[in-house]
Amino acid sequence: MATEIFLLAAVHKMQVAESLGRGIGISDNMFLSDDKSIARRIMSDLTVDTIGRMEANFLLESPLFIHGKWVIEKPVAEIDPLPLLNIKMRKIYSFYDGLWTLRDNCVNSETVFRIERGGGRDERVSVNGMAYRYDCADSKIVDVAFTRSEIQETRDKYSARISALEESRITPELEVKMAGQSGRIGRAFKFLFATRTSSSTLLKVAYQCSFLEAMFCTDSGEISHKIAERAAVFLGSDLEERTRIYRFLKKAYGVRSRVIHGGAISGDVEGLVGTC
Repeated sequence: MATEIFLLAAVHKMQVAESLGRGIGISDNMFLSDDKSIARRIMSDLTVDTIGRMEANFLLESPLFIHGKWVIEKPVAEIDPLPLLNIKMRKIYSFYDGLWTLRDNCVNSETVFRIERGGGRDERVSVNGMAYRYDCADSKIVDVAFTRSEIQETRDKYSARISALEESRITPELEVKMAGQSGRIGRAFKFLFATRTSSSTLLKVAYQCSFLEAMFCTDSGEISHKIAERAAVFLGSDLEERTRIYRFLKKAYGVRSRVIHGGAISGDVEGLVGTC
């Protein structure tokens, strides 16, 4: 007996001016959509009873949501719901990380629902979520607008990375293995993405300085000078801009060192908020 598997997740803090219709594919049969009739078709009366009327209304009223559908040739009782749910959930969050590399934002899905439906009233609902609180670089939580083409660009750019997330559970051993395979850039981006989940400006500065250190540091001597100089040369277009970037990063790295090593913090963060 085949089982239909549906996925639904409300998308927070994201706006798209154009109509998305059935949706833009983000990964293996998952779509970002604004067509509320799709969500209504997926949720049966039993689904609403299971997740609760308040949660169901929240999903149905969400301006944007992610949906998906798959078929497994097994009865509902023989399917373990969590591995597939966890894989799809990580792919959704990986897509959000890709959006962040395009523009600073706090796009998020607090919970992801998986609905398994066999024959008759044979239905089961599973839910999972990641305990992340995303905010922008200035620690504010605001709606951020994207165009259809920007969403497609993100999907295309990160499709290989998103599709590769097939492990149902990231164990400590797998995390170490993945870090070893990712190289300098992959490890640096771990720090960069960590800034999204921190509401503390001081920790944002620390994480982003660690990102720059992983990217530009090659030894343990004169670290702050070398990072600031190399990043300024990489980012700046002329001497004036490079000098400004160098001074800014030296100040940011000084704050980072005091945050990490327990030093006193006073007015050192002035000018860093919303820039790091």
